[in-house]
Amino acid sequence: ALWEVYLFERSASALRDAHELLRGAALFDHAAIALALAAHGADPTVTNAAGESALDVAQPSLRAKLTAAREAWKQTSN
Repeated sequence: ALWEVYLFERSASALRDAHELLRGAALFDHAAIALALAAHGADPTVTNAAGESALDVAQPSLRAKLTAAREAWKQTSN
């Protein structure tokens, strides 16, 4: 149905936006925002058009926390 396509497209768009927000938060070292996004499913390994992920642009101290937040989310979502 058309509404299902619409919802899928909106969901996919929202997910892309979440990954971009996560990358931006990591880039500018907004740790609380980045960790909240990762804890709610934004994947820090997803890359943008330039091939950069949140893990690529994050400060070293934030990288491990992002990975741990993502792993914790994956455990609770299964």
